[in-house]
Amino acid sequence: MRVDGPADGGVLRCEVVVWADGTAHAEPALASLVWPVREQARVVGLSRPLPALVGRAGHGWTGFRGLGDGRAVVTGCRWATPHLEVGEREPVVVPVVQERLLGFAQAHLPVDGAEGPQWAWITAHSCDGLPLVGPIPGDPRRLVCAGFGGQAWGLGPAAAALLVDGLVGSTTAPVPWLAPSRMV
Repeated sequence: MRVDGPADGGVLRCEVVVWADGTAHAEPALASLVWPVREQARVVGLSRPLPALVGRAGHGWTGFRGLGDGRAVVTGCRWATPHLEVGEREPVVVPVVQERLLGFAQAHLPVDGAEGPQWAWITAHSCDGLPLVGPIPGDPRRLVCAGFGGQAWGLGPAAAALLVDGLVGSTTAPVPWLAPSRMV
C-alpha cells in the first residue's frame, strides 16, 4: 500500500493497515459488513441532580447519564428520522432528533428547562451487532477493529488488545466469533 506522506514529499510505506472503527467504511472489502451511523446527544439541566448513573429506555434506543452536577446527557432517538441515521457520514446535529431527545428528557427526567450543548458523531455498526476484529479475509496484512455500534468504550480496549496480540505474535487464541471471516 502506498500512502502520500510527509510534508517534505516523502512516501510512507507500511506492512500492515488497520481499519479502525471510524474508518472501516472506507475499506471496500468491508462495505457490506460495516456502515456509518450518526448518533446524537444533548445536555439538559435538571431541577435536582441525578447520581452519576447510566440508564437506557425505549427498548434501548434512548439513553441518559447523570453528570452528578445538576445536568444529564441524553443520547439516542435515531428512530426520529426515516433512515435511522444509517449511512450518514457527517456528524451534524439534526433538529428533529434533538427535539425527540429533549422530549424524552422532559418525560423521564426532572428537567428544569436549561439548555445545554448538542452534538453528533459517527459510529461504525456491523451487520450482526458484533465488532469485526482481525484480518480481512484474503489479505492478512489488512486488519479491522470496527463495528462496535456505539459500544467502542466497552468493547474496544479488549478488541484492540486482541489485534495487537495477533500483530506481535502472541499465543493468545483468536476469537472466531469476532473474526471478519465469520461473514464470508
